[in-house]
Amino acid sequence: MSAAVFFYGTLMSPEVRNRVIFGSDPSIKRDRSVQIRPAILKGYKRYSLEHRDYPAIIFTGNAVDQVLGVLCEGLHPKDVARLDKFESYEYARQNVQVIPIAALPSQQVSVECGAYIWIGSHDHLVEKEWLLDDFLGSGIQAKWLEARCESYMIDQLEVHED
Repeated sequence: MSAAVFFYGTLMSPEVRNRVIFGSDPSIKRDRSVQIRPAILKGYKRYSLEHRDYPAIIFTGNAVDQVLGVLCEGLHPKDVARLDKFESYEYARQNVQVIPIAALPSQQVSVECGAYIWIGSHDHLVEKEWLLDDFLGSGIQAKWLEARCESYMIDQLEVHED
């Protein structure tokens, strides 16, 4: 059975997402049926985190609050296990409803998926929107990704291969 997860931070980056899901071994086939499409999560707000390069989302319940991200579908349970490990103890994967962005508004139907919700201290939240372009433009992505994967032993986990 496949799973779907909504990404709103560093995992929107193909380099980060591919490393976490498929691992560091270049021989692993990366063209299997994982599908990515833009989506919106309503009733949540994205925050920058103090002294961190990644964001958090918090449930507000306010209909005007929304987070733009990507819906990743077709994930194998081993992929989700790798994602859970990568997201660490500061987040909890919870079921949410996202709305994929379709060409026609009449085709926009909500999809249930997982999302990693911040459960760490709210003292770390910064009233500044976290932006993927800032993360990518900072030049730290590769070094940050390697350190995070090493710290959480991502490459020790089994990778799903078709």
